[in-house]
Amino acid sequence: LEDGDRCLALRKSGKKVVTVDLSPLSRTARTAHITIVDNIVRCLPLLNKEIEKLKKKSQMDTWESLPKRYSNTKILLEAEQALRTVKG
Repeated sequence: LEDGDRCLALRKSGKKVVTVDLSPLSRTARTAHITIVDNIVRCLPLLNKEIEKLKKKSQMDTWESLPKRYSNTKILLEAEQALRTVKG
């Protein structure tokens, strides 16, 4: 979990940034390479399960192709749309 300035600094230094953020509109969410829009407490167990599934596949190309197949912009737009259509 980083703030927007730190996220940008990490990107500029060549790091790949994955963040968990409640808001798809935050600067951190928009700056990261991969944003998980969720609560960190709920997210971590689910993320661990997904990582274990990928490990079982044991194909290095699966790991390497993940960032290429992932569109952070698309995910953030979908999350924003979901937030705007919630009926209360």
